[in-house]
Amino acid sequence: MSFIKKINIIVLTLSLTTVAILSSTAAAYAEGHVEVSKLANKSQQVKLTEEVVAEEVVVTEEEQSQEVEARIGPLIRYIITAAGVLIAGGKNYEKMSEAKLKAIVKNEYDLDENCWYGVCEDEEIRSYRLGSSNNYMYLTFGDPDKFGLTHILGKHTSEYWTGLFSWGKKHSFIPEERANPEEIEKIIKDVSHYNRGNINDIIKYGLDGKHTVTGYSDDVMYTLVVRDGNVVTLYPTDINQATYD
Repeated sequence: MSFIKKINIIVLTLSLTTVAILSSTAAAYAEGHVEVSKLANKSQQVKLTEEVVAEEVVVTEEEQSQEVEARIGPLIRYIITAAGVLIAGGKNYEKMSEAKLKAIVKNEYDLDENCWYGVCEDEEIRSYRLGSSNNYMYLTFGDPDKFGLTHILGKHTSEYWTGLFSWGKKHSFIPEERANPEEIEKIIKDVSHYNRGNINDIIKYGLDGKHTVTGYSDDVMYTLVVRDGNVVTLYPTDINQATYD
């Protein structure tokens, strides 16, 4: 074998060996790179998963908070009312007991001796002649929960409020400067005589069944409800500080 051929064989052998070594190294590197990439991907996936979970947790907590608030909101309002405080328009209104309200009205009109066994519901407070007719409308002592002067005071004035209030519904208080028996009498008179149409309506419908009329007193519109000739209730037609959404 010539010297040239021997050199060629040695070079070829070294070349093949080098290729084999480099190939295995490249494969190992490639495999390692793949593993690193997999680890990086897994890490990224874990991070994304944690972020998604965290976001879901935040959303869930927010939703739960809203749900809890929606559930306990009316309960808190009920508790506040039961405790004797109405919060409306930035003001706090103390609750008056029905017994105290009745005692105040009895004393105001000297009714103690006139009430049969202490029951004054149908006791007449004031009568209103309707226009030139012979028909009369009556304001009675009433019942704080149902009708009459005690109902108007107990539900539609802040000073005599007895806890009568429908949460989440519209509600009106008579202006504080007029929240007393004498002024309420005057408002009823003004509203019932606001115009001839209202008087005729009360005569035609209010003395036989229930009817509602509106009218002004000192530039405030009021709604007056009459049933069978007796005043059921009176309140400002426009909703004021005792309004809840």
